[in-house]
Amino acid sequence: MKLYQENGYVNPEILFHPLYPFVLGWGARGIGKTVTINGACIERRQNDVNEDFLYLRRKKEHADICMKPELTPFKKVNKTFSYSLTTAKIDKNIGGVYEGVESDGKITPQGAPLGFISSLAGIGNVRGMDFDEVRTVFYDEYTGEKTDRAIKDEDELILNTYETINRNREIDPENPLSPLRLIAMSNSNEFVNPLFKAFDIIDIAEKMVKEKKTLVTLPQRGIMIINFLNSPISLLKQKTALYRATNNQKFKNMALENDFNLDENVIIKPRNIAHAAPIATFSNGFTIYDVKNGVLYIDSRPSGSPPLFSGDRQGVVQFMRNFPRLYQRILKGACEFQNYTVYDYVKKTLL
Repeated sequence: MKLYQENGYVNPEILFHPLYPFVLGWGARGIGKTVTINGACIERRQNDVNEDFLYLRRKKEHADICMKPELTPFKKVNKTFSYSLTTAKIDKNIGGVYEGVESDGKITPQGAPLGFISSLAGIGNVRGMDFDEVRTVFYDEYTGEKTDRAIKDEDELILNTYETINRNREIDPENPLSPLRLIAMSNSNEFVNPLFKAFDIIDIAEKMVKEKKTLVTLPQRGIMIINFLNSPISLLKQKTALYRATNNQKFKNMALENDFNLDENVIIKPRNIAHAAPIATFSNGFTIYDVKNGVLYIDSRPSGSPPLFSGDRQGVVQFMRNFPRLYQRILKGACEFQNYTVYDYVKKTLL
């Protein structure tokens, strides 16, 4: 199935495959991810009253903006698909998307909501609410910007949000339903991000980026991963004002080529550890090795019986006292990593 429609925008049909309840993707700027997926959710809801959806954002302030009729992304859905949709708050944590009646340039909400708008924290605050009619969650901009503050245990919060909405629908003895569909899309901002960690796809995504693969499916896990490369819209955007004006190649690579701009200072180089000397092991998943020629190498596989340190603050302090020079070498980036998953463990623990 094609990734793009004839008009160049993302093809939403590929995202609703019944065998893959988890569709995780990333794409360049302005290729129609948000408008086409929201439009598809509205169309499915109009064809089936039991097909509600949730438009989900990372933070409450982002969701609040999307609830404002003047700023909501559903304005673009109206223009693109000739709908008359509007948004309104239901309570402080959740808003609704409604069909509306236009009068004097304003659209007034009518009837029950077609879908909802909320954030990760917002869903956490409305536990106990019945989301049985929500069949699709569209999690938009899951990586955030580089300047965004991290949310504590965000990977677990993503999984808890899914559990809160999905509940026991798949095993209901009287009315079993298909699993909740999660469609997650973002720009290629932060490669090591909470969504990739939540579904343990960092290493798969890394391989896709390096090999320029567009699609990987994991049937046993119900996961489809999409790397939206070679967008026709991006090709046209190369000639627009901003991209002619700027020489910032990293920004261009991210915005047009869907390139994560992986940190060139991080050396990812899987090695055979059979003859490597283990120096220290951390309980949260990595071991530091000395390989030939004094190269430091950090791997998820344990070996031997080196000193063991906990991954908390106390363990890090003990490691710093026992191996001060080694710690400084790691801080300066004078080491190699098995993969980005290991790099993320080390970054959270020592860097």
